[in-house]
Amino acid sequence: MILTYPNDILKAMSTPFSKVTEELRVTADELAKELADSDIGVGLAAPQIGVNKRIFAIKEDHADGKEKKAKIAVNFYINPQIVDTFEKQKTYVALVNDDQTEPFLEGCLSVPRVWGTVKRWTKIKAKWQEIEEGQLKDREEILQGLMAIIFQHELDHLDGILFIDHINKDNGKMYLVEDNKKTEISFSELTNLGSLTKSK
Repeated sequence: MILTYPNDILKAMSTPFSKVTEELRVTADELAKELADSDIGVGLAAPQIGVNKRIFAIKEDHADGKEKKAKIAVNFYINPQIVDTFEKQKTYVALVNDDQTEPFLEGCLSVPRVWGTVKRWTKIKAKWQEIEEGQLKDREEILQGLMAIIFQHELDHLDGILFIDHINKDNGKMYLVEDNKKTEISFSELTNLGSLTKSK
Protein backbone atom coordinates (compact mmCIF):
# COMPACT_ATOMS: atom_id res chain seq x y z
CA MET A 1 0.00 0.00 0.00
CA ILE A 2 1.28 3.44 -0.91
CA LEU A 3 1.06 6.01 1.87
CA THR A 4 -0.49 9.37 1.02
CA TYR A 5 0.02 12.92 2.24
CA PRO A 6 -0.08 14.01 5.06
CA ASN A 7 1.18 10.74 6.63
CA ASP A 8 4.03 11.51 9.09
CA ILE A 9 6.21 8.69 7.74
CA LEU A 10 6.58 10.68 4.51
CA LYS A 11 8.17 13.54 6.48
CA ALA A 12 10.81 11.48 8.31
CA MET A 13 14.49 11.18 7.43
CA SER A 14 15.45 7.71 6.21
CA THR A 15 18.48 5.74 7.36
CA PRO A 16 21.02 3.99 5.11
CA PHE A 17 21.65 0.31 4.58
CA SER A 18 25.15 -0.82 5.65
CA LYS A 19 24.83 -4.25 4.06
CA VAL A 20 22.42 -6.49 2.19
CA THR A 21 19.73 -7.63 4.63
CA GLU A 22 16.38 -9.39 4.48
CA GLU A 23 14.73 -6.01 5.13
CA LEU A 24 16.47 -4.63 2.03
CA ARG A 25 15.33 -7.52 -0.15
CA VAL A 26 11.74 -7.39 1.13
CA THR A 27 11.60 -3.63 0.67
CA ALA A 28 12.95 -3.89 -2.88
CA ASP A 29 10.39 -6.57 -3.73
CA GLU A 30 7.54 -4.46 -2.39
CA LEU A 31 8.72 -1.37 -4.30
CA ALA A 32 8.85 -3.41 -7.52
CA LYS A 33 5.36 -4.81 -6.91
CA GLU A 34 3.80 -1.42 -6.23
CA LEU A 35 5.45 0.11 -9.30
CA ALA A 36 4.31 -2.76 -11.52
CA ASP A 37 0.76 -2.21 -10.31
CA SER A 38 0.85 1.52 -11.12
CA ASP A 39 -0.03 2.84 -14.55
CA ILE A 40 1.37 6.33 -13.96
CA GLY A 41 4.16 5.88 -11.42
CA VAL A 42 7.74 5.87 -12.71
CA GLY A 43 9.49 5.90 -9.36
CA LEU A 44 8.79 4.93 -5.76
CA ALA A 45 10.76 5.43 -2.55
CA ALA A 46 10.74 3.24 0.56
CA PRO A 47 9.02 5.83 2.81
CA GLN A 48 6.03 5.71 0.45
CA ILE A 49 5.46 2.10 1.51
CA GLY A 50 6.08 2.85 5.18
CA VAL A 51 9.81 2.03 5.38
CA ASN A 52 12.17 4.86 6.34
CA LYS A 53 15.25 3.39 4.67
CA ARG A 54 17.40 4.82 1.89
CA ILE A 55 16.27 2.97 -1.22
CA PHE A 56 14.07 3.87 -4.14
CA ALA A 57 13.13 2.22 -7.42
CA ILE A 58 12.68 3.60 -10.93
CA LYS A 59 10.94 1.57 -13.61
CA GLU A 60 11.57 1.36 -17.31
CA ASP A 61 9.18 0.03 -19.95
CA HIS A 62 10.67 -2.55 -22.31
CA ALA A 63 8.59 -3.84 -25.21
CA ASP A 64 9.61 -7.11 -26.87
CA GLY A 65 7.59 -6.22 -29.95
CA LYS A 66 4.36 -4.65 -31.10
CA GLU A 67 2.39 -7.84 -30.52
CA LYS A 68 3.78 -8.49 -27.04
CA LYS A 69 2.84 -6.83 -23.80
CA ALA A 70 5.44 -4.43 -22.42
CA LYS A 71 7.50 -5.82 -19.57
CA ILE A 72 8.36 -3.77 -16.51
CA ALA A 73 12.02 -3.57 -15.51
CA VAL A 74 12.82 -1.94 -12.18
CA ASN A 75 16.19 -0.50 -11.17
CA PHE A 76 17.00 -0.06 -7.48
CA TYR A 77 19.02 2.81 -6.02
CA ILE A 78 20.35 2.06 -2.54
CA ASN A 79 21.89 4.81 -0.38
CA PRO A 80 21.62 7.30 -3.28
CA GLN A 81 23.17 10.74 -3.31
CA ILE A 82 23.99 13.61 -5.64
CA VAL A 83 27.75 14.21 -5.75
CA ASP A 84 27.87 17.04 -8.31
CA THR A 85 25.71 19.42 -10.35
CA PHE A 86 26.49 21.22 -13.59
CA GLU A 87 24.39 24.39 -13.43
CA LYS A 88 24.53 27.56 -11.36
CA GLN A 89 21.07 27.00 -9.92
CA LYS A 90 17.99 24.85 -10.16
CA THR A 91 15.40 25.88 -12.73
CA TYR A 92 11.84 25.14 -13.74
CA VAL A 93 11.89 22.51 -16.47
CA ALA A 94 9.98 23.18 -19.68
CA LEU A 95 8.63 20.83 -22.35
CA VAL A 96 8.70 21.75 -26.02
CA ASN A 97 5.98 20.23 -28.21
CA ASP A 98 5.40 21.40 -31.79
CA ASP A 99 7.34 24.60 -31.12
CA GLN A 100 5.19 25.31 -28.05
CA THR A 101 6.76 25.53 -24.61
CA GLU A 102 4.89 24.46 -21.51
CA PRO A 103 6.03 23.85 -17.93
CA PHE A 104 6.88 20.30 -16.87
CA LEU A 105 4.56 19.22 -14.09
CA GLU A 106 5.69 16.77 -11.44
CA GLY A 107 3.31 14.42 -9.70
CA CYS A 108 3.59 11.85 -6.94
CA LEU A 109 1.81 8.63 -6.04
CA SER A 110 1.70 9.86 -2.43
CA VAL A 111 -0.11 13.07 -3.42
CA PRO A 112 -2.74 11.74 -5.84
CA ARG A 113 -4.17 14.03 -8.53
CA VAL A 114 -1.90 16.92 -7.60
CA TRP A 115 0.70 18.20 -10.09
CA GLY A 116 3.01 21.18 -10.08
CA THR A 117 6.13 23.03 -11.16
CA VAL A 118 9.33 22.22 -9.27
CA LYS A 119 12.80 23.71 -9.64
CA ARG A 120 15.33 20.96 -10.40
CA TRP A 121 18.84 20.42 -11.64
CA THR A 122 18.67 19.13 -15.22
CA LYS A 123 22.08 17.43 -15.07
CA ILE A 124 23.60 15.73 -12.04
CA LYS A 125 26.31 13.27 -11.10
CA ALA A 126 24.61 10.62 -9.00
CA LYS A 127 26.05 7.89 -6.81
CA TRP A 128 24.26 4.89 -5.33
CA GLN A 129 24.69 1.22 -4.50
CA GLU A 130 23.27 -1.93 -6.07
CA ILE A 131 23.17 -5.54 -4.94
CA GLU A 132 25.79 -7.63 -6.70
CA GLU A 133 26.65 -11.16 -5.58
CA GLY A 134 25.08 -10.49 -2.20
CA GLN A 135 27.10 -7.32 -1.58
CA LEU A 136 26.47 -3.59 -1.97
CA LYS A 137 28.48 -2.29 -4.93
CA ASP A 138 29.02 1.40 -5.71
CA ARG A 139 27.67 2.90 -8.93
CA GLU A 140 28.12 6.39 -10.33
CA GLU A 141 26.58 8.00 -13.41
CA ILE A 142 25.80 11.38 -14.92
CA LEU A 143 22.02 11.72 -15.28
CA GLN A 144 20.25 14.25 -17.47
CA GLY A 145 16.75 15.40 -18.31
CA LEU A 146 13.84 13.32 -17.04
CA MET A 147 16.06 10.75 -15.37
CA ALA A 148 17.79 13.49 -13.35
CA ILE A 149 14.42 14.90 -12.30
CA ILE A 150 13.09 11.50 -11.21
CA PHE A 151 16.28 10.79 -9.23
CA GLN A 152 15.96 14.11 -7.37
CA HIS A 153 12.24 13.58 -6.69
CA GLU A 154 12.82 10.12 -5.20
CA LEU A 155 15.91 11.24 -3.27
CA ASP A 156 13.81 13.98 -1.67
CA HIS A 157 11.47 11.29 -0.31
CA LEU A 158 14.39 9.78 1.60
CA ASP A 159 14.97 13.16 3.26
CA GLY A 160 11.32 13.61 4.20
CA ILE A 161 10.66 16.15 1.44
CA LEU A 162 7.68 16.07 -0.94
CA PHE A 163 7.50 17.87 -4.28
CA ILE A 164 4.72 20.04 -2.88
CA ASP A 165 7.20 21.34 -0.25
CA HIS A 166 9.36 22.73 -3.07
CA ILE A 167 6.30 24.30 -4.72
CA ASN A 168 5.35 25.96 -1.44
CA LYS A 169 8.89 27.22 -0.78
CA ASP A 170 9.48 28.57 -4.30
CA ASN A 171 5.94 29.84 -4.94
CA GLY A 172 5.53 27.45 -7.86
CA LYS A 173 2.27 26.50 -9.53
CA MET A 174 0.17 23.63 -8.17
CA TYR A 175 -2.85 22.03 -9.78
CA LEU A 176 -5.55 19.57 -8.79
CA VAL A 177 -6.42 17.37 -11.78
CA GLU A 178 -9.74 15.54 -11.72
CA ASP A 179 -11.84 14.29 -14.63
CA ASN A 180 -9.38 15.86 -17.11
CA LYS A 181 -9.95 19.26 -15.49
CA LYS A 182 -6.94 21.15 -14.13
CA THR A 183 -7.59 23.63 -11.34
CA GLU A 184 -4.83 25.76 -9.81
CA ILE A 185 -4.73 25.49 -6.03
CA SER A 186 -2.61 26.96 -3.25
CA PHE A 187 -0.62 25.05 -0.65
CA SER A 188 -3.15 26.06 2.03
CA GLU A 189 -5.97 24.69 -0.14
CA LEU A 190 -4.04 21.44 -0.52
CA THR A 191 -3.83 20.97 3.23
CA ASN A 192 -7.62 21.32 3.40
CA LEU A 193 -8.37 18.78 0.66
CA GLY A 194 -8.38 15.89 3.12
CA SER A 195 -9.99 12.87 1.53
CA LEU A 196 -9.57 14.30 -1.97
CA THR A 197 -5.90 13.39 -1.85
CA LYS A 198 -6.60 9.79 -0.86
CA SER A 199 -6.25 7.23 -3.65
CA LYS A 200 -9.50 6.16 -5.22
